[in-house]
Amino acid sequence: MEKKKSTVVNKRKVGAKKTPLRRKKKKNLSNFIPTIIIASFIVVFLLWRIVVLIPKLKENKEIQKETKTTVEKVEEKSKRKIKEKNQILEKENEKVEKKPIHIAEKSEKKELEKVKENGELENKKEKETIPAPRKELSGNLEGEPECSIVIDDVGSSLELLEYAVKILPKTTTFAIIPFQKYSRESAELLHKEGFHIILHSPMEAEETGLYYNTQYVLKSSMTKKEVEKALETQLEGVPYAEGMNNHTGSKATKDPELMRSVMKFAKSKGLYFLDSRTTPFTVAYKIAVEEGVRAAERKVFLDDDNRESAIILKIDELALLAQKEKKAVAIGHLRNSTIKTLASRIAYWQNRGVKFIALSDIIKGYGTGS
Repeated sequence: MEKKKSTVVNKRKVGAKKTPLRRKKKKNLSNFIPTIIIASFIVVFLLWRIVVLIPKLKENKEIQKETKTTVEKVEEKSKRKIKEKNQILEKENEKVEKKPIHIAEKSEKKELEKVKENGELENKKEKETIPAPRKELSGNLEGEPECSIVIDDVGSSLELLEYAVKILPKTTTFAIIPFQKYSRESAELLHKEGFHIILHSPMEAEETGLYYNTQYVLKSSMTKKEVEKALETQLEGVPYAEGMNNHTGSKATKDPELMRSVMKFAKSKGLYFLDSRTTPFTVAYKIAVEEGVRAAERKVFLDDDNRESAIILKIDELALLAQKEKKAVAIGHLRNSTIKTLASRIAYWQNRGVKFIALSDIIKGYGTGS
């Protein structure tokens, strides 16, 4: 009996040992199932991404090719336009150059014949080697074409002004806005270097915000006394001013009553007036003449387009207009491109008989009073 019991116990013990081993195997398999599922999800996701990305990459490559071609086309068009403009400029320059040269050749031949007859050829050769002295320009006495350049918006950059003073002729007139950072310093520098200075008087524009926000902007709502006070204060901010022109003022210069007050003040101070013509409806020049103020009006804006090629065309327009009308005034701004282009192109036209004189001198030929 004891042996039977022991065998039963042994069997139970053996059974007890075997059951946990089977359970452990099941647990190990069940632990791997979630990892397999996750791995399969990752594989499926990666495959899906690859399938989706391949056509997108192809599309991107096609888009890049298209953008490259469009950029190349735009560049080609811009190059063509620049070439066309340069060709136009060259043709215009050739036309301008051909006429005076042709006339000069004929006159030179006639002079040489006369000199040979008189036996003064040697003396003339010596004289030709010595350049003729430059005359002081004061009015259009002989009928030559005359231009005047005015540089607006001076007072905010002293560095640009110093550059302009170095390369522009002394006949250039600078219009200084009062109460800017360097308004007074600019006036002192220009006066010291012998340049002409005018007050660039801020006036009311059709759109508010176009003129500088100072307390002394001339407005249509002002009384005569208020106008006088504002102008007195503006002049205090720009020493050595010999005249004035309007800064913006598309609304102010249309107002006859306001302009009459301005011109009466200008006359009392001995100032001349340049109408910047910021609106085609301006009455500023007309009333200046009526009130007996020395006055002129702007004919050309030089740098509405800030590109050098565009500024050259505008300077050429000014010179050709002066040849037609004998006098012309242009306004540019204190910008690097404007100053640089003016310095080279003024010399070009001076060599072709166009005179560049001060605004105060060119005004002598316009409608004036006392």
